[in-house]
Amino acid sequence: MIICSEEMDRLKEAVADGELKENDIYCDYDDYEDEYGHNFIDEEQRNFIREANRFFEDNQIPYVAKYGVENVRIVKLENGEHWSDYEL
Repeated sequence: MIICSEEMDRLKEAVADGELKENDIYCDYDDYEDEYGHNFIDEEQRNFIREANRFFEDNQIPYVAKYGVENVRIVKLENGEHWSDYEL
């Protein structure tokens, strides 16, 4: 979980610094495809989504991690949505 770990550190830092924004991008192919294959990056994206959503729920942060195009995007929870509506 190399990529996932690096990106979770970056996410937690953004939260701690008050810099987390909707549509922030994590686990982007462009950042990792020189070192890792797409299958590996895809698996790390899945791991990151699960960990990020668990982190958001545990800390009651109204965001969720979702698949984007070749990356993971952070999206604000809409009224009535809950973390359990997403992959944990």
